[in-house]
Order: sequence, then C-alpha cells, then structure tokens
Amino acid sequence: MVEAFEIISGVYCVGGSQLSAPEDASVYLLGDPDELWLIDSGCGPSLPAVLQNVERLGLDPQNIRKVIVTHCHIDHSGGLAELKARINPEIIAHRGDVGALEGRAPQKVAAEFYGLTYHPVQVDTVLEQSQEILYLGPQKITLQHVPGHTPGSIVAWGDFPQGRLLFGQDLHGPLHPNWGSDEKAWRTSLRQLLALEADILAEGHFGVISPAEEVERFIQGFLFG
Repeated sequence: MVEAFEIISGVYCVGGSQLSAPEDASVYLLGDPDELWLIDSGCGPSLPAVLQNVERLGLDPQNIRKVIVTHCHIDHSGGLAELKARINPEIIAHRGDVGALEGRAPQKVAAEFYGLTYHPVQVDTVLEQSQEILYLGPQKITLQHVPGHTPGSIVAWGDFPQGRLLFGQDLHGPLHPNWGSDEKAWRTSLRQLLALEADILAEGHFGVISPAEEVERFIQGFLFG
C-alpha cells in the first residue's frame, strides 16, 4: 500500500486500490481542517483505512461535512452507510442513482462484481439539475450530471490557483444494461467533459492525470478509441 497524498493544496487522494483496498475506486478529499468533503467512499470494508489515511494527513475525519457520490457502484458508494453512522455527513447524489443508493434497485450497485454486500444509505441532498453549485468556503465547486455509465453519474469540478481540477470518476465506463447504462448519453457526457478543458483529472481507476493535454488525450481515447 502507498500513502495518501496531496494533489494540489487542500486536495488529497485518501483511498483507492493502492491506498485502502484492492476493490476501492479512488476516494478524494478536499477542504481545510475545519470543513472536509469526500468524493466517494470506497467499497465499504475499507472505510477504516480511508479514515485512517485522513488522520495521517493531520486532519480530523469528524470534520467530514459532505460526501459527493459520483455514482452508485459499490466501489464508490459501499462505505456510505458506515460513514453516515460514524460521522453523519451530508450525502449528496443525483436523482438518477438515488434508488440504487437507498436500496430500491440493488442490481445497479454492481455488488456481485466485487463479492460484497451493499448496505443502503439515505441520500440527504438529491441533485435534480444538469449543473448545481456548492461552495466550500470561497471555493466554488460545480456538480455536473454526466449520465451514461449510470443514469445518475456526476462529476465535480472547480477552478483552483493551480488550474481547473475535474473529479471525474469512471469516465471510461464500462457500460452494462443492468446498471441502466446508455452509450449515446455517455458519449454526449464525454464531449461535455472535453469542453471543460480541465488541467487536472482525478479519475476513479486511473489516478491523477495532468496536464491539460494529457487529460484531453485520456478522454478522447475512450470517446474515439
């Protein structure tokens, strides 16, 4: 296992296949010591390791105020129920994946691919629009609906002093009918993400990609490959 690391000032990677458990997608953390947000939560059993990584950065996991759920698959959402029980952060997800997260569409969380049991969680804030804005202190964070991989897939992005940072989990797919995947919508979403011209991509299974030319090449590789 490798250690949690800082991507840019105030933004960290605290979970993933090399950081917390082989089944985990990347888990990102942003904020300051008084208010922290997570992007996804890992597969579930690894949550203690994720929180320990937060502590090793000198930050208090009890200050995690929000969790932005990029989509419902268990490698991204499996830790939500335990996180809610331990810390009670606000869980934020798009309407398209709320049913799966809350246990009404169990096939859509893809738990069988990982041999794990998904524990449903109530979503506190349901996103309805194509874009919604949140503020972490003065930092503007845009949540953007990017359906395709799942109906409720979202990304988060913001403009930081170091450039535009895109938290884009599972841009590559894959697509599966059991998850409600939609190839046409997925291709449209990838084109929208290209138009963002992000300088840094924090991805779910491919790590952190930069500079902007590499981010563009990465997305185009799936769109046109």
